[in-house]
Amino acid sequence: MRQNRKHITAIPILLTAVIIISGCVSAGKMLNNAQKAWAGGEYARSVTLAMDSYETALKRSSKETLEAKTFLLEHFSEANRLLSDIAIARLNGNNFDKARAWETYQSLVDINRRASGSPVFLFLQVEDFTSELREAKNVAAELKYAEALELMNEDSRQSCIKAASLLDAVIRLIPNYKDSTELRRNCISRATLTVALTNKELSVDIRNSQVTQAPQITEEVLKSLKNHIREHDYPNFIRFVSADNLLSARQLGAVLFVDLQSDLWVKSDIWDSYTQSGSIRWKRSWGGNAQVTVTRIADNRSGEAMARPSLEQEINIEFYPKKYNTQQIPLNMYLNQFNNASWTAGQLHKALNAVKQENSYAEMTLWAGMEYGGRAFFLPSAQVLTPKGLKEMPISPDVWENTEVFVNSTLPDFLRFSDLNISRKISREIIQSCKNSSEILFLLENLEAG
Repeated sequence: MRQNRKHITAIPILLTAVIIISGCVSAGKMLNNAQKAWAGGEYARSVTLAMDSYETALKRSSKETLEAKTFLLEHFSEANRLLSDIAIARLNGNNFDKARAWETYQSLVDINRRASGSPVFLFLQVEDFTSELREAKNVAAELKYAEALELMNEDSRQSCIKAASLLDAVIRLIPNYKDSTELRRNCISRATLTVALTNKELSVDIRNSQVTQAPQITEEVLKSLKNHIREHDYPNFIRFVSADNLLSARQLGAVLFVDLQSDLWVKSDIWDSYTQSGSIRWKRSWGGNAQVTVTRIADNRSGEAMARPSLEQEINIEFYPKKYNTQQIPLNMYLNQFNNASWTAGQLHKALNAVKQENSYAEMTLWAGMEYGGRAFFLPSAQVLTPKGLKEMPISPDVWENTEVFVNSTLPDFLRFSDLNISRKISREIIQSCKNSSEILFLLENLEAG
């Protein structure tokens, strides 16, 4: 092949800009790396690094420019010769080597194209290896195509998957090579397994008006199960379909049926006893059961997992002036509680922790009242019983401003579950119950076992 080499002799238009390599790697460092690559037999990488070095040095250092140019004059044509010899040897080798020869020719085409678009074109002899690359790709495509046909004749899922991979490689080498596209579709069709997923939604009873949208738990659970199946099989050879029941899954040709059942509920409430007892309680919860059943259709082998997601959080707030019908407090209560930033922050900290834990309860006592419509207002002062008598004393806003945000903003969001992704939290518990079932895991991870 090398004897018929054509040299590219067209004189290029001088480049108007020099490629500046990003980063801080110097031209000298690039050339040093090029020398190391050459010593390691990485000829294409070596001359590419040397071209990078030359282009970088061209604008900065005449000494480094000369060094890079000298290296290229000594090694570029030699790289073409050595790589060409390697490619020819591969073409004369066994089928494995023949199928890889095109990669070497691709390297030859790449470095010569790189040189033809670079200032190095002015002093290097650039060669054209495109015809050799085309011929080598034909050789590789023919070998892979023949191997794919042999695998398809074995008529097993594994052989069809391997054949499809080979045909993918053929199509990447030469699009529309013979009937490779049709054969690939045939392989995928023969190797693809169907998994049927229930088309029923997990039942979730929303027991109040605070949650404005029903959680999409079914979608989250099925998405996780599909991902688990893909991770343990061949993702390009699995088809997911929806089915009403086991019978319809069988009619759809499925190997597995995943069914879901539940009686889940989500609830949030506010018990307003402000008028009667000066207290208000915010509470939210969820519970119930969710069952996942996975059945292998060939032999009806099945596994079940039961999840019992649970959440119960409660915040009870006592509004001191209303509860005790007074605007008066003793001095120690004024100093140690209602006008004490540390004490107030401690209450708030416990309440904030309570809304983060699955089953929790917190109480708060506030020097505040509640307006009609459910908004708390904090009193700016208190009548304090001092040793010198009753005295009106201020309550610093710095003491209660964070608590005000909690009561008027955080707690309404708390009832709406704004801080929690209900779908994700409950679905994770359901998925974990599946992972705790060795039978379900076996069925999900061994689609071909039946």
